[in-house]
Amino acid sequence: MKTLTITWQAAPVELADVKAVEALGGITFPNNVRDFFLKYSGCSVKEQYFTESCSFLGILPLRSDRSASVELILEGYLEDMETRDWLPFAIDAGGWVFAVSLAEDTYGQVWLDRFDSGEEDPFKFLAPSFEAFVNQLYAAELVHSYIT
Repeated sequence: MKTLTITWQAAPVELADVKAVEALGGITFPNNVRDFFLKYSGCSVKEQYFTESCSFLGILPLRSDRSASVELILEGYLEDMETRDWLPFAIDAGGWVFAVSLAEDTYGQVWLDRFDSGEEDPFKFLAPSFEAFVNQLYAAELVHSYIT
């Protein structure tokens, strides 16, 4: 999987943090996603663009007392949708959630949860795997060079 360029990082997490969030959500992180969080949890990275019109602000922290974290969004999914099928990992500027599917038929795929879009099904498919999603990410200066 592609290595991302960290521009800012919150306090690093440990495997015990991952296990605590797994226990809270009653889920198991896919191995590559677990490894990703151990390196990038709570980070801003240079490569934030998936497509020119699809980008995220940063990687969610696993646990936080702030408004956005994997832990808080998982709690919301359990309360609102009563599902353990989604593992959030990033948000965009409008608060839409990038998530890895944990459902049997779409396991490991990356989707965008456009929860307030008004769509009957707010989930939009982005990539066939987490690795494919990360490998397609690129930096903002490439977006600007396409425009100019």
